[in-house]
Amino acid sequence: MSYKLQVYTGDRPGAGTDANIKILFYDDCGTKTPEFKLDTFFRNDFERGGMDEFTVKLPSELQFGCVKKIEFWRDSVGLGSSWYLDRISVIDEARTYVYEFPVFRWIRTDHHYVIEHLDTSLPQFDEQKEQRQMELEEKRELYKLKVKVPGLPIQVDQIPSDENFSTEYRWDMKKLKYKLALDTLIVRVKSGKWTDLESLKNIYVTHHLPKPEATETWREDSHFGDQRVSGVNPVMIKLCTHIPEKFGVTEEMVKPFLEGLTLNEAIQQNRLFIVDLKINEDVPCQNDSFVLCSPIALFFETSCKQLMPIAIQLFQSKLEPGNPVFLPSDPPMTWLLAKMWYNNADSAVHQALTHLGLTHLIMEGIAAITHRNLSPTHPIFKLLAPHFLYLIAINTLGLQALINEGGWVDSVQGIGIKGTFFLIAKGVKTWRMDVEGTIPEELRQRGVRTDGSSSFFSEDFKNCWTTRSSRIIRTAMMLCCCTMPSTLMLRA
Repeated sequence: MSYKLQVYTGDRPGAGTDANIKILFYDDCGTKTPEFKLDTFFRNDFERGGMDEFTVKLPSELQFGCVKKIEFWRDSVGLGSSWYLDRISVIDEARTYVYEFPVFRWIRTDHHYVIEHLDTSLPQFDEQKEQRQMELEEKRELYKLKVKVPGLPIQVDQIPSDENFSTEYRWDMKKLKYKLALDTLIVRVKSGKWTDLESLKNIYVTHHLPKPEATETWREDSHFGDQRVSGVNPVMIKLCTHIPEKFGVTEEMVKPFLEGLTLNEAIQQNRLFIVDLKINEDVPCQNDSFVLCSPIALFFETSCKQLMPIAIQLFQSKLEPGNPVFLPSDPPMTWLLAKMWYNNADSAVHQALTHLGLTHLIMEGIAAITHRNLSPTHPIFKLLAPHFLYLIAINTLGLQALINEGGWVDSVQGIGIKGTFFLIAKGVKTWRMDVEGTIPEELRQRGVRTDGSSSFFSEDFKNCWTTRSSRIIRTAMMLCCCTMPSTLMLRA
C-alpha cells in the first residue's frame, strides 16, 4: 500500500525550511507506520508558498486501515530551519480518498506534532492536551492586548508576524495602488473644473471608473430612501413609533406625503421610519470653519413599497435658531441641499463608527481574544478564523497611513481623526455583543424585524438568517464570547 502526500508550505516571511522533515501515520485501530523522511533527491523542498509531493510505501506485511492521524517533526538542520506548514493532504489512491490535515502552525524544532484528520476537537475530547496548551501559551505571548487610543476598542500591542500580508497579497495591493494613481492622474487632466453639480460626472472619464447608474438618479427622493436600507450605512433606520419632542414635524407639514393617512395612522400601520443621528452632537471637526450636522429624518413607506423621505431637520432641537424642518415641497435646490447635508452627517457616522470602529477595530479585539483563548483545533476557531484574515494587518496599516495625524482622514474628511476617534469612543460605549452584535436582536431593537413589527423589510432576510449554516455561525459567535468572559473587555 502506498500514499501520495501533498505538503503545502505557507506564504509567510521565513515560512520555507531546509530542515529534515519526518512523518508517520496512525490508523483508526491505533496501528502506527514506520517513520518516513520527506525528501526529493536534487530538489529544494518546502519552499515558501510551495507544494511538494511525496510517495510513501508501507511495508507489505503491515495491516493498516484508514488514516486517522499523522505525526511529524523537523530538526534544526540548515540555515533556515523555521517552517510554517499550511496543511498536508494524504491521498489514498487505492481507496480514492483524500485525508486532509490542516496545520496552519509554525513547527518547532524536534517537537512531535500529532494532527488528526480534519483536526477539529473540543478541549475535553482532545487527545493532545499538552500540545493544545503549549500553542495557547504561545498565542498569548504573541497577541498581547493594548488600548492604543484612549476610549477606542482594545487592539494587539504589536502585530504578530503571522498576521502580515502574504507576498501575493502585497503585490496585488501594489498593482492596485499604481493603477489607481494612474487613473487619478488621467481624471485630473480630463475632468476639468467643477462649475456646477453636473460637472461632478466628469470624474468618470476612464474605463476603470465607469459611470454608475446613480449619476442619473442621485437627486431623486426614491434614491435617497433606498440609501437608508441598501446604501453604505443601512443600520441607522428605525421604525417610528412616535414623533420625538425635539423634532419639529407637524401633521400639516407632512400630510401631502402620507397618501391620505394621518401621522398616527401611518405610525399604527408601521409605515413611518426615522433616523436620528444624535450621536453627531458635539463631535469636533478638523477646523472651526467646518460644521457636522446631527440630523433627524423621517421616511414613509408608500403603497408601492418605496421608502421616501418626507422631512429632514439638520440639528437636534427644534428650538435652535435657524433650524427648520425641510420638506419635499421646498424649492428643489433647498431640499436637495438638505439631503446632501444629511448624507454628509451619515457618512461621518459610517466611516468613523459603523465601518472603522465597529467593523475593523472592535473585531480586532475579538480576533485577538479568539487567538488567545481558542486552540486552532477548536471548531469555533475554524469557523471564525477565515473572517479574521488580514484584519489586524489592515488595521495596523490604516492607523499608520490613513488615520494618522495629517493623513488621509485629516485631508478629506471634515471631522478629521479628532472627530473620527471621538465618534468611535462615543459609539463603543453603548455597543453590546448581545444587541448590536446579534443580527436578529439588532433588527428587533430597531423595529425592522420581519415578524410583523414592520412590513418594509423582506422575509428573505429572515429565511436566510434561520438557515442551518447561519445558525451555526451565530452560535459560534455567541459561544466564542461566552467562553471568555474575563478577557472579552474591548474597552479599558
